[in-house]
Amino acid sequence: EAIAKLDGMSSEKFKSCVNDKTLQEKILVGRMEAAQALQLKSTPSFFVNGEVSEGYVDYQTLKKLIDKKLAERYELGELIGRGGMAEVYEALDTRLKRTVAIKILRSDLARDPAFIARFRREAQAAAALNHPTIVAVYDTGEEIVGDKNSATNVPYIVMEHVNGTTLRDIVKSGRKLQTERALRITTGILDALSYSHSHGIIHRDIKPANIMITKNGEVKVMDFGIARALADTKATMTGGSTVLGTAHYLSPE
Repeated sequence: EAIAKLDGMSSEKFKSCVNDKTLQEKILVGRMEAAQALQLKSTPSFFVNGEVSEGYVDYQTLKKLIDKKLAERYELGELIGRGGMAEVYEALDTRLKRTVAIKILRSDLARDPAFIARFRREAQAAAALNHPTIVAVYDTGEEIVGDKNSATNVPYIVMEHVNGTTLRDIVKSGRKLQTERALRITTGILDALSYSHSHGIIHRDIKPANIMITKNGEVKVMDFGIARALADTKATMTGGSTVLGTAHYLSPE
């Protein structure tokens, strides 16, 4: 009730705005911030497309992660990104004194031992990729949060912190891309894919949301290996020759 008063919107009204993703996102962020400000033990239900989303790491888990150093090394900072699979935080590597980005995987994916094994294998492979158009992976790990009865293994990936914006945000902003710039971006993406393919790694989920453009105009492709790990898990769950990927960006065939 306190959260509803703070953001001025009831759950029923929130569910009614399913077609306004921007408004929904603002409300979700507002509710998380309000929960933190009020020191609540748990966040209110998050509604996505009218349904309760159980994928997000709960507030108590996040608070425990934020209040401690991951691997006694990484201090978590502000939330800088959120997706269907994970949340990304700016963090400080206290050992090397550098800013990094840490992607914390959703708790529901962390419950599948097969996913954890694939995730670890794919993350290690992605960490071996060293190319200027690929976001570097520095480290991976799993943090145990909670007591013995409710312990949760929270997998995370430590990545290069990119100062820029996603190609998705650039496109959504309505800004027109000059032909030359569009070609430079495309060339950067193809360079990254060519390099990764030569090392036996297939991205499987190339889309604007996975392409970062730095302040200097450089291209950085994200989530190598992670998409592969997720795709393999879904294939195991659904069986057969299931088509996987983001529908809007799958090749026609």
